[in-house]
Amino acid sequence: MAETPTARREALRRLCYALPAMAWASVLLAMALTRNLGPLEEVQVVAHQDLAGHLVEYVVLGALVALALLRTTGHTPLEAFLVTVFLSAAYGLLLEGLQALVPERTASVADALMNTLGALIGGAISTYVIARHKG
Repeated sequence: MAETPTARREALRRLCYALPAMAWASVLLAMALTRNLGPLEEVQVVAHQDLAGHLVEYVVLGALVALALLRTTGHTPLEAFLVTVFLSAAYGLLLEGLQALVPERTASVADALMNTLGALIGGAISTYVIARHKG
């Protein structure tokens, strides 16, 4: 059965919403598996910079995942938020586990908690803004 132009447009629309989240997840994977991040590890701008970095990274991921879910699925805002937090936190745990296998990198429970907190914040902000905009 041939794909209709409408179906192709819908698939492209879904991809356009999913691609930023996938790209950001790829950046996080690359950073997690890189042995030496160079100047990023050497310059201390704020106290607890590593934890703050994890928080910000996952705020972005949570916001992008929630946006993709809300714009491409039939999820309610609450469902999208819960799925966002689950997927983003699971991804953060996966990356922390992978870091345990990379020389010069370490897995950290504190990092995993900040990843989850960031996903909660990013998912909540994105879900709230989109739900308010629709209503």
